[in-house]
Amino acid sequence: WEVSGVVVKVGVGVSRFACGDEVVGVSSVSQRSGCCAEYAVVDELFVCKKPAAVSHTVAAACVGPGLFAFSALHYSLRACAGDTLLVIAGGSPEGQCVAQLALDWGVKVIVAVCSDEACRTWEALLGVGVTPARVIDLRSGAGGDLDLVEAVLEETRGLGVDCVLDGGDVELHACRDALRSSAGRAEPRAAGGRRVRTTDVGNGNGNGNGNGNGNGNGNAHSSAVSKHDILRCLAPHGRWATQVGNLQLDPPDARLLMRKNATLSFVFLSAWTLAPSRHGRFLHMLEELLRKVEGRLFRSDSLVARRVSLSEAPALLGDQSSPSAPLGRAACGKVMVEVL
Repeated sequence: WEVSGVVVKVGVGVSRFACGDEVVGVSSVSQRSGCCAEYAVVDELFVCKKPAAVSHTVAAACVGPGLFAFSALHYSLRACAGDTLLVIAGGSPEGQCVAQLALDWGVKVIVAVCSDEACRTWEALLGVGVTPARVIDLRSGAGGDLDLVEAVLEETRGLGVDCVLDGGDVELHACRDALRSSAGRAEPRAAGGRRVRTTDVGNGNGNGNGNGNGNGNGNAHSSAVSKHDILRCLAPHGRWATQVGNLQLDPPDARLLMRKNATLSFVFLSAWTLAPSRHGRFLHMLEELLRKVEGRLFRSDSLVARRVSLSEAPALLGDQSSPSAPLGRAACGKVMVEVL
C-alpha cells in the first residue's frame, strides 16, 4: 500500500499537488486496488511531496515502517525520553524503524532477535552507530541469551521495561505446548521460562520512478512469543502494543496485567486513512517522517532487501504460505517493486 512516484493527473478539487510533483505516501485499504501497478490512484490527504534528496526507492521503503513507528511510539505507547522499550521481532523493517526512532527520542531500547538474518541486520546497524542498550540474541545453539525474561530483567536490574512493542506481525503463543507444535520452530528451553523462536521473512513493497509505482505485502515478520513472558517483562504501569488483532489473554495473564496496572493497546496503521477526523494528524506524521528520512535518521540500506521489476511482481506476490516462497528469501527487508 506504500507508494512513491510522480503525479500525472489530478482530480477535481485537488489543491495540494500538480502534475509533475514527486510524492510519497499510502493508499487507503478501502480502495482495495493497492499500488502494485504502473498507475495508482491515491487521496491527496494520504501523500506528501517527496524530498528531492530522497530516492523513490528509499521513500517507499521507509514510509510504511516509519509511519508504524510514529504511530506505535507516540499514540499507542506514549513513549518519551527516559522510558525503557523492548522491541520484539527487532529485525523486521518495523522493528528497525521503531528502535531508531525511539533512540532519537531518548528512549532506552532493548531489541530481541532470534534469526541469523536479524542478527546480521543488527550487526550492520551497530556498525553505523545505531546503538540500543542491548540486542538480545535468542537463537538456539548460538551461545546467546536464550531466555527473554532473564535477559530483560538483567538489563533493567529487575525493574522490567516501560513499553513492549511487537516490531511487526508476530504470533503470540500462551504456553510451551503451543511453541512446541509450531511448524519449523525449535523446542523451547526446558527450564527457566519460555524461549522466543523467530523466522524473519520480508515485507513486499514497491515504488516507481516516473509515472507511478506500486507495492505488495508478502508474509511479514513471523515469530512465536509467549504472552506470559511479555507480561513478565513489563514494569508496573507498563504499556504493551501489538499488531495481533485476534490476541486473547488467558485469565492468569489478564490478572497479571491488572496487578501491574499495565495496559494493552493495538497498532492498526490503516485506521489513520479510514478515520476522516485523523487525516490531519496522519499528514503531520508523514511530513515529520519524511524530514527524518531526509536527515538520514533511518538506515535505509537494511530496509531494502531486494528490487524487482513490475513484471516479476506477480510471481513474487503469489502464494507465500510455503517456507520456500520467493519473498521468504528476503528476510528482514522489503522487496521493492520498481516501475521504470
